[in-house]
Amino acid sequence: LPKRNSTPADIRLSMVSNFSAAYNTINISLALALMQSVYPPADSSDITTCSSALIAGMILGQLGGGLLGDWLGRHMAMAMVMSLQVGAAFFSAWSGIMVGTSGTRNVYTELAGWRFLLGVGCGGVYPLAATITAESSSKKEKNVALTFSMQGVGYLAVSLVAYSLTRQFGEKSDLAWRLLLGLGSLPGLMLIASRIYRRKVAS
Repeated sequence: LPKRNSTPADIRLSMVSNFSAAYNTINISLALALMQSVYPPADSSDITTCSSALIAGMILGQLGGGLLGDWLGRHMAMAMVMSLQVGAAFFSAWSGIMVGTSGTRNVYTELAGWRFLLGVGCGGVYPLAATITAESSSKKEKNVALTFSMQGVGYLAVSLVAYSLTRQFGEKSDLAWRLLLGLGSLPGLMLIASRIYRRKVAS
């Protein structure tokens, strides 16, 4: 890779990472609505735990993201938090399957664990994306605003994806909510693929 990314590359990185964080933050509300028809919760604490786990992780991610950026460098830290998002979003979709858990309570408990890790990744994006954008451009305010406007696009994408999945598979499908959560790994995978491609080109 070049020693320093171009300004457009840094802005694209920050925009995609913000889109990813927004999508992964908000998709749980619709996923839980679909999930309850397949796995009726034992009590309201199952829903509450899954809903709040990501927020708890985000607090830790926001506190640690900036420190990690100062220690490892902005881009390395961003690669780490986005990789965490990819893994946690992917395994969220496999809650209750991958580790052989069974029963409604175990599915919600496992999902809450993955959502907490996802929150750490999402929270870490915000300070890093703002810093990368501000440091790479002379038009700091304009480009930071542009970067964070992708959060709105991410929120809209959740509704569109959920609508498409329910039309295709039905509201009581076990696949619909899993795909809604799992698709949150795609933006991060796109960034990883782009990074690998740029390394090959540079070499």
